[in-house]
Amino acid sequence: MTSHQILYILFFAVIIAVEGHKRGGRIPPNERAPYLRGLNTTITDEYHKIVGNPNLTKKQFRDAVDKFALTLPPENKKLYSEWKSRHESKAKQLTDEFHTKIASLSAEAQNLAKQMKSIHDNLDITRAAEKEQIHKIRSSASESVRKELKGILPFHGRHGKKERKN
Repeated sequence: MTSHQILYILFFAVIIAVEGHKRGGRIPPNERAPYLRGLNTTITDEYHKIVGNPNLTKKQFRDAVDKFALTLPPENKKLYSEWKSRHESKAKQLTDEFHTKIASLSAEAQNLAKQMKSIHDNLDITRAAEKEQIHKIRSSASESVRKELKGILPFHGRHGKKERKN
């Protein structure tokens, strides 16, 4: 085999691996949540069933993950507690930043931002319902308000659509 053929095969092997990962392939161990490291596939599959369940409300999801964490070995429980603490701290920081950022927006943009935050904070809906409701609010907003909100709301995640940068 020539070096050209080897490079060609290697190139396609990398492409196949990347595409497999993009299309639902297993997440490599170094990209998993830190509290899942070192666990066997039976346990991680249980976790992925929780994460992949679209029917859970956000509260049910959080409760299920907390309950799952109780079954983990001590070191993983510790990692989960540390992760959860960082996550809650980051959420508080984002909420504080939210109030600072929207203060400079127009009244209409502030109102929509508060509606979207209220939906985001509602733990009694599913993630899909949150996405749909926020999308509906954003869609009903004028273009100028959407531009004001762009980049201000870290939790809306553009809900499935990549927006072009102008």
